[in-house]
Amino acid sequence: MINSLILANAPDELIEESKSRLNRSNFEQCEIWEENVSIFNQFINLQTQWNIDGQTGYVFGFTYSNVVAYLQLMVEPDQIKEIFNGIQIMERAALPFLNKKKDQ
Repeated sequence: MINSLILANAPDELIEESKSRLNRSNFEQCEIWEENVSIFNQFINLQTQWNIDGQTGYVFGFTYSNVVAYLQLMVEPDQIKEIFNGIQIMERAALPFLNKKKDQ
């Protein structure tokens, strides 16, 4: 996400704030159900495909055309629809968290 902000020529203070927020994050370990591991892995691999406003840092969601192209290269054809649907569910859950400070 930081690289996306840099590439979008986001203001330096926004980039630094984002770096600081990532460094302060206290990630807890959690269990991922076996049937969701592939979806989770693809979601993480797509971290460079977020649509981010370069001025505000607001995250709008994934660039779906790039997500589909990636999945066509990396996933068995019969699994693409299921993984894409799972990625969308994770995206909807992540957006409020990613935009929490911006919305307040």
